[in-house]
Amino acid sequence: MSQDSEIYPFILSRRSIRSYDQRQLSSADQARIKIILNNSKSLFPDNQFEIILKSKTKGEDLVEILGAYGRFITPPYYLVPYITGSNNALVDLGYHEEQIAVRLWSKGIGTCFIGCLSRQEKVRQLFQLPAEAQIATFLVFGYPGVGFGIETVTKFTKSIIGIRGRKPVEDLFFQDTFEHSAKPKGLWEKIIEAAQFTPSAINAQPWRFLLRNEELYLFTLRNNRKYILPENQNYRFHDSGLCMANIDLAVSSFGLQSEWLFLNGDLDFNSCYPENLFPLAKLIVKKDGEK
Repeated sequence: MSQDSEIYPFILSRRSIRSYDQRQLSSADQARIKIILNNSKSLFPDNQFEIILKSKTKGEDLVEILGAYGRFITPPYYLVPYITGSNNALVDLGYHEEQIAVRLWSKGIGTCFIGCLSRQEKVRQLFQLPAEAQIATFLVFGYPGVGFGIETVTKFTKSIIGIRGRKPVEDLFFQDTFEHSAKPKGLWEKIIEAAQFTPSAINAQPWRFLLRNEELYLFTLRNNRKYILPENQNYRFHDSGLCMANIDLAVSSFGLQSEWLFLNGDLDFNSCYPENLFPLAKLIVKKDGEK
């Protein structure tokens, strides 16, 4: 049985936790976290993904580390995930991080992404990271604050309904061409639902999907006003990596395998598409017995 066979409801129910119980993690949960951190998959094995795990210390200036969010969020722990490599590194970074966030949530451990893409150089200096390291977010974590323990996580997961703040599927999903939106059916409905629940910087939701010949094409917006600063536009790649992870976790939960083929701006068929969209990758879901 896949380690993610029961992960699908947690993809949908995961939320950003901003209030944390200051208790230390139990020994059992520390062991579970170590396993989770060591077992995220990569899109590109040539990239090197690393994580620094930090416990908040007394008197530590979280504003210096997390930026303005450090005034409002006081997590007992935080991760400094970074990546080195030249092959779609920000996409791969997000892909690792979302696997970790969803799996932690499934164990009753809350997380929140704190962006730092525009502060990369300062973060490199603070944590003595390699000059070529890329970092897009911190991932703060711990037991959720009072009223949101594991029992509540489980109940919330079972009762989740609706999509708060998420773009409707007709804004995201198209079939065969971009002339008309469509409603996904069967397995694709579950896959797109997992994609809808992906977190993104400033809730920008930069992904769009085109289903053609049972292959799902992932596009990302070239420019998104929600990212505000020009230097933040690269969040579209990081956030697309988060989305790809949610999709792969969903596919795995159904006992199937998937493969991403990267397009890097070039479609592998002749088609017109909106000029503000960048063809990033396509997904092939392997049915039972396929290799």
